[in-house]
Amino acid sequence: MRPFFFLAVGLGVILAVPLVGWAAPDFSNVQESYDAFDKFVVAVKGFLALVTGPGSAGATISSMLFLAIAIYVFSMAVAKWMMKQTDVFDVVAAVLMIVIVSTIQAFYGTLMEILHSISSDLAAAIQQPIVGTTDVLFAPAYIHNIMTNISFTPLDIFAGVGSLMSISGVYLLAGLLSVVAFFTVAWGTWGYAVATLIGWVFIPFLMVPRLSFLFDGWFRFMVGFLVYDVLARVNIALSLVLITKYFGLPLAAGSVGAPIVMPGLTFAEVAGFFALVVVALVGLLATGKFSVAIASGVGGAGSVLARVALGAGAAVRAFA
Repeated sequence: MRPFFFLAVGLGVILAVPLVGWAAPDFSNVQESYDAFDKFVVAVKGFLALVTGPGSAGATISSMLFLAIAIYVFSMAVAKWMMKQTDVFDVVAAVLMIVIVSTIQAFYGTLMEILHSISSDLAAAIQQPIVGTTDVLFAPAYIHNIMTNISFTPLDIFAGVGSLMSISGVYLLAGLLSVVAFFTVAWGTWGYAVATLIGWVFIPFLMVPRLSFLFDGWFRFMVGFLVYDVLARVNIALSLVLITKYFGLPLAAGSVGAPIVMPGLTFAEVAGFFALVVVALVGLLATGKFSVAIASGVGGAGSVLARVALGAGAAVRAFA
């Protein structure tokens, strides 16, 4: 009785599987995700003004934190000068450091936009010669369109288990590549948005050498996502080139009008596709490690600014 039950269940599964055509899913739902992401990017640009705008709680916290640390730094510098432990030029250096931090706070939004523009322009300069456009979502959208238009030659009801497993594996990898491609682009922008919205809190700590590591940590975090954004677009562009070359599709088309028919009878016939998709997936998933490897060398921004202030004080001392 038990073998008959398993045979009936297996036959039901086979009959339920659409063995002819394997129609692609509706693209509109995915397109809505891309549209929503575009709206998210636009909305994020206005959040910083709401968080740190005049009269906001963020602006109050930022002002109080800056004022408290600035008074502490200036008072300590003056006290050391009065006790003959330093000269007046060290007081000048402390004042210059306060001015530098105040300037960074005042132009924080502009500075972040400049850094993001540099990252985006660099990514676009690399992407454009590869895929022919600077559109951020062109490559992931094209990859998704290719993956969802894959179909197979008709199989009869008695198709082997190996064939069904090969077809299922192709669709699993195709769907995974579509999701990872979109996630890779979205994650870089998401991380940059988080870094932008919290960065203003860490700026005042630049004035205290023992606390500047807080700013350095945030700065490394922010630069890491800017680098990630560049590497993500490069990796996705290369993945698109790999997939289009495999199927013989024009790179500039942007979409596939007709189903891409694959044999799918044995694993050997789809092994090449498996290998290429795995390479693309590994490249996209390793983007984070690549960016960390690069951004880990970025550090000590607080000490650099402190040396600038001290250098300015030394220059004043030299000309005095």
